Amino acid sequence: MFFETANKLATGNHPQTEVNILLDAFALHTRNLFEFLYPSSKKNPFPTDIIVTDYLENFAVYGREKTKKKDLLFVWRKASKQVIHLTYTRNRYSARTKPWRFLDVAQKMHKTLAAFYESLPQEYKDWPYFQNLKQLLGI
Repeated sequence: MFFETANKLATGNHPQTEVNILLDAFALHTRNLFEFLYPSSKKNPFPTDIIVTDYLENFAVYGREKTKKKDLLFVWRKASKQVIHLTYTRNRYSARTKPWRFLDVAQKMHKTLAAFYESLPQEYKDWPYFQNLKQLLGI
């Protein structure tokens, strides 16, 4: 859904209502991916939360190849303030800072998801879900 919404936003003219729906979906999926790929340094708040370290075998490759957390931290904040929570700060964005730079975000997430895939144990790489991810990433 993350890549699909980014692709739809990048192509064609859509009515504003559709753009808003796509942006909300993009923000939601971006935030979820961010929380999965960049878990906080604190212990997970819930034992049922799925995080990147549940899957990785090669932490060094992942750490070296992924986009730096600081380069994507804004997506978590932006999604939280503009979409996920009702806040007064959602109105503090300017014409310059309000738009989502979804292609830039997609490129940075692509890099991190590719690092994630490359860091998986071979047995996980054979799972159909991760085969789909590999195909989607074009790696």
